[in-house]
Amino acid sequence: MVPLQWDVRTGWPNAIESELREVAECYGHDYGWLKVGITGNPEIRRWAYKEWDLMVVLYQSASLEHVKDMEDRLINYLWDEAPFPVATCNNERGGGSLPDSPPYYLYVVWQVLIARATNRQTLTYGELAKAIGSRDE
Repeated sequence: MVPLQWDVRTGWPNAIESELREVAECYGHDYGWLKVGITGNPEIRRWAYKEWDLMVVLYQSASLEHVKDMEDRLINYLWDEAPFPVATCNNERGGGSLPDSPPYYLYVVWQVLIARATNRQTLTYGELAKAIGSRDE
């Protein structure tokens, strides 16, 4: 299961969008693969990301429309405007089910990428650990 951090903001999307972008930028410098999603229960949803390195809950609202709006805004920002090189924004729309009642949460999961100096392949921490472990056997 992925480590979970709570860095939650609440409020109207227009009022907090720039703050969410700044938080994503802080994490974005150290992580490569990322996915933005929404859920009704981050503690349960984190179990779907066993191969990822970090899950951060960024936004909470009683309005599903506000959370969906913030998801769209953050994905568009990360794809088109982020001032750091993002390896990929790996998003599936409608990937999880949501409860019928609030609260709803916006989260981002990240996976660290490590460049191999020898052949310029990119590995995640998990892949690197497996590769190192297999050499020792």
